[in-house]
Amino acid sequence: MSNLIRRPFLSDELSCAEISRCGKLFSGVAPFSARNVIIIIMKFHLDRVDSIKQCRSYGLSLWQCPQFLFLIMGAITIISIIATYFASRYYIQEPEVVALIVLAVAAIIFIIGHIIVSSFDMIASASRAKSEFVSIMSHQLRTPLSIIKWQLNLIYEKHIGTENSEIKKFLDHLGEENQRMLHIINDLLELNRIEDRNLYLNPSNFSLGEVVGDLIDRRNKSLLEAESNVFIETKIPENLPDVFADKIKAESVASHIVDNAIRYSANGGKIEATLVSSGKYIKCSVTDQGIGISKKDQKMIFSKFFRAGNVFRYQTQGLGIRLYLAKAIVEAMGGKIGFRSEEGKGSVFWFTLPAAKV
Repeated sequence: MSNLIRRPFLSDELSCAEISRCGKLFSGVAPFSARNVIIIIMKFHLDRVDSIKQCRSYGLSLWQCPQFLFLIMGAITIISIIATYFASRYYIQEPEVVALIVLAVAAIIFIIGHIIVSSFDMIASASRAKSEFVSIMSHQLRTPLSIIKWQLNLIYEKHIGTENSEIKKFLDHLGEENQRMLHIINDLLELNRIEDRNLYLNPSNFSLGEVVGDLIDRRNKSLLEAESNVFIETKIPENLPDVFADKIKAESVASHIVDNAIRYSANGGKIEATLVSSGKYIKCSVTDQGIGISKKDQKMIFSKFFRAGNVFRYQTQGLGIRLYLAKAIVEAMGGKIGFRSEEGKGSVFWFTLPAAKV
């Protein structure tokens, strides 16, 4: 998955390890010389400015690809200016001919510009079609999954007795998988709303301590039933001020972060949820003793569809969008979100929400 997320060209943080690795590829280059370091970086990122490769990744022909057409337009403009200058100075004396050449060049640039605009229109149309498709399919899938959920509950409550422990186990598994699919569909719908700038918020004053406390109680009950060696502790001070935010969205954010800590606490251990008042904000922190996040993955952790490279050994399920959703929702409610982590030692994820005005 990490191969699908490409870092920006000449990113702000190019580690010495990367430069050293590139130096091995390009032997004979003196290390730590400013000129040679620039050469190494340029070679290392050469594939990232390859317009033809980018156009192929978009599934567009060269004459429909904006990056390639921008290069062509720039090249034509520069060559035309230089050619017009030398032609008018050394070969052509009539100003009318020079004017016609300039008009011809302008016409060519106009045509290329029109093609570029049309390409962007195609990309925008494809993006709209994708959003509409995801929305329609998610709604279509959610309805039968909801029916299956209620039918399973009905069978479980009315027709399965304690003597049918094997069937009860199968029904539990079916219910869990059905619920997992519903969560995925709801996440995709939320992602679609965020990308369409159509995220609806209903802010009100409420106790974040109560929301997080109830969430932790439910998670601890589930962990106990599953005989997990993970346990969540809470540190919620009394008389903690209320927050002003969307209660359902805030619970969703807390759920994403707590579930993330549970999922990647592969070897068990304690998870700690802490709430503190910090000026005009209430801060919620979730600390785990899990697998942590490597430094190379940390700057991408809130990216869409990104999963760290070390998680696949412990958890193969997941789309890699929940932290992206959490960040978008928290920022939409006027808060902030962040983390600190060390690979192999665990992570601390935190978010803040505005305190309610007294």
